[in-house]
Amino acid sequence: MIRYIFCDMDGTLLDDENRLPEGFDAMMEELSRRGVTFCPASGRQYFSLLDTFPAYRDDFIFFAENGTNVIRRGKEIYSDCIGEEIARTILNEVYAKRPETFCVFCGKKDAYALSAQDDAANRAELHKY
Repeated sequence: MIRYIFCDMDGTLLDDENRLPEGFDAMMEELSRRGVTFCPASGRQYFSLLDTFPAYRDDFIFFAENGTNVIRRGKEIYSDCIGEEIARTILNEVYAKRPETFCVFCGKKDAYALSAQDDAANRAELHKY
């Protein structure tokens, strides 16, 4: 028996306009009736997933940040964060090789982008997520 369905978001569940497929709510009703839990899985942050599924905040298990932050009914059930020293090492390594790279560091409650790389195109891309 199927108990959980995991689904990627961008380019899989959502169309190019970030819209859910037609009939999504009816499908979620049917899955619930059958005792199946839907689990959106994404590289997006948890709060971005909540913005996409406000009606399901207490029904889904959210696998955010590529599975490093798992939330159910507003409670963290798993997280795996890298430490500050490792983050700084990665940042220094990236900028040494590709200084034009736009870096965003995501935390459990916020995302941080370096202001030196702040421009309209990068901000527009960030607002999608």
